[in-house]
Amino acid sequence: MSVIPDMFLEGVNGSLRLRLLRYEFPEIKDDKWDSNWLVVFGEGHIDGRRWRFESPCLSTAEVGALADWLHKVANGEEVSEIDFIEPNLKFDLIGSSQVRVSFALAAAPPWVNRYDLDNRTGFDAKIGAHLAKAAADLRSQFEVFPVRGMDE
Repeated sequence: MSVIPDMFLEGVNGSLRLRLLRYEFPEIKDDKWDSNWLVVFGEGHIDGRRWRFESPCLSTAEVGALADWLHKVANGEEVSEIDFIEPNLKFDLIGSSQVRVSFALAAAPPWVNRYDLDNRTGFDAKIGAHLAKAAADLRSQFEVFPVRGMDE
């Protein structure tokens, strides 16, 4: 059995490692909302300080959209803003050369005000081949947790 790599993004002063762990409600397979929430493990690093989080903060559709967004950014394609229902993680395109990764709520480091969505902590990562790899790694994880219950 091959190991599916974690998604990893790194900047000058920080990094983020993400792994999709499981469906939040594995027993619910036919509801377009509850069937598709994923529990995500993350490990953040900012300015020499590390923390971990585990939270049902992304849906299957959002994971697919994030993989697509990272791939497009890595290839210099035009992208629109990406938002998630739960604002724990945020990815922003900064100009044409950087992506800002920021954290809030359950994903925020314990030393910040995790409820201050206007003053998130985060790091900037330069746009390059590593974004394409992060997108591919996230897509590989996404294949293990496909969208469920959308036939209704």
